[in-house]
Amino acid sequence: MKSKTTLFQISITAVALLLLGGLGAYWPVLVGANAPENPLSPDATIGDAITYQGYLTDENDVPLNGTFTMRFQIYNAQAGGTLLWDSGNSNIPVNDGLFETRLGITTDIFNGEELWLAQTINGELLTPRQEMLPAAMAHTLRPGAIVKGTANAIPNNYLFDVQMNNNVFAFNRGAITGQTTTGNAIYGLAPNGRALYGQTENGYAVYGFDGGSNANQGYAGYFYSTNGIGVYAYSNGNRTHPNILAPGVYGQSNQGVGVYGRGDTSNSYSFYNEGGYFEGGKGLFARGTDTSGEQGYGARIYSNDYRGMYVQGGAGWFDGYFGGDTGISSFGYTDRSFASQALVVNLGKTAIEPGDLVAMVGITPSPENGQADVGRG
Repeated sequence: MKSKTTLFQISITAVALLLLGGLGAYWPVLVGANAPENPLSPDATIGDAITYQGYLTDENDVPLNGTFTMRFQIYNAQAGGTLLWDSGNSNIPVNDGLFETRLGITTDIFNGEELWLAQTINGELLTPRQEMLPAAMAHTLRPGAIVKGTANAIPNNYLFDVQMNNNVFAFNRGAITGQTTTGNAIYGLAPNGRALYGQTENGYAVYGFDGGSNANQGYAGYFYSTNGIGVYAYSNGNRTHPNILAPGVYGQSNQGVGVYGRGDTSNSYSFYNEGGYFEGGKGLFARGTDTSGEQGYGARIYSNDYRGMYVQGGAGWFDGYFGGDTGISSFGYTDRSFASQALVVNLGKTAIEPGDLVAMVGITPSPENGQADVGRG
């Protein structure tokens, strides 16, 4: 008994067409055809099975008829190798030598390596194995292949667009995933556009997670600019989170600082090397929430080598305004000759009444602007 598989190449072409289905409506654009403007998802997806056809004769080339027990196996080598898939035994009808069956091959074995099909009929193993050859266009799907296209010829200017609908198309609920031990898992380059764009309605447009233990390099997100802004955030919403109306930047830390900023240069663009620069209706608004009253500072400002705080108001306005029940509490040790000012503070528990004496002594010109009228109002 021997088998002729003159139609085998056609059946392998079906495998390639099955793989090409993964590109959906965007594939015609890459090969030069016109894709529909609004591609619709099919009601039913194509299964993994492929059609295999053959022509069976006896040793005298006479076509056979009847039902035969057939088994199909796929290996990664022409001889020996590793068994990748096994159909098991199936009873398949043969009419005038021709037979057809469906092979429920799982697509995970199509990873670019060579594949060889072994066939057993009524317990007789036919030799040699037959190589499974892809269609020409299917070569663009092998690992390492590069699919190129012109951005302005593709809908929405996306070279590669993946859409996810709940869990229908999902890799751990992510449309695209990348993993690497070194280098860039996902890399985007846009000289005049957005290298990476994320959009969401009630989730995270961009989410980063660091699970390492290296305190010096464990960044969930790292942004670097050679001649611009490292991170720029803008909010145009009206939602509060938490109790703050749509913040442009919101930072939270379980053990440390919610937002930390540092300036590395000594002087640039007429500004000092601020760790943070704030500008707005209220340049800086801070509120302490520690109920113990010991560490609940609205703002704690510290300098290792210079003044802890420098305040300058606009023309005709106070340099500093303190509206609490007890005003200012000052404590420290200094040589009086170097002090810009000293305060006589009411340390009682009652508010200052009209006629109470409050004195300021030792006033000297401010070294920042040469003015002596500190506290002008």
